[in-house]
Amino acid sequence: MTTTYRAGCGTFLGLRLHQASGETPCSLCLEGEADRLLVAKLVNESLPVRPSPISRAITSEQAALNREVLAAALTPARHLDAA
Repeated sequence: MTTTYRAGCGTFLGLRLHQASGETPCSLCLEGEADRLLVAKLVNESLPVRPSPISRAITSEQAALNREVLAAALTPARHLDAA
């Protein structure tokens, strides 16, 4: 059995050219495809996802408390005003 090597071997296109020609992919193409799949998996797993929606309603008291906490976080610290 012979292995056909092309200039594009080791790339996605090289693998597809082997498949289109009915050949067994060369080791460079198999390794390139394994690397491509691994990177795709790592990228997909590292993408941020939206948090799930809140399942319960927030009371008006909790909303007021949240507004106070947010306002305090957005207000500059007093010790920084003195400088």
